[in-house]
Amino acid sequence: MTPWTNHKYVIVARTLAEVRSPALVAKVELEKLHAGLAAVQAEIDACSRDPLWQDMMTRAGWTEGDLEVKLYVRLS
Repeated sequence: MTPWTNHKYVIVARTLAEVRSPALVAKVELEKLHAGLAAVQAEIDACSRDPLWQDMMTRAGWTEGDLEVKLYVRLS
């Protein structure tokens, strides 16, 4: 996973599919997408058990809901 920062958030990202020019669409197998999301969630869950991570979450005011994996489409 790699960090990606915008003006408001710091996001840990993993590329699951990519469309490159001149293509306009990409076929993504749903099972592979779900497996990729589950693997990322497992990594986040493992990190969140670390006492240092838990201290950081407390200082930042984060909850478990802040650790849910979400699917984003990044256009660039």
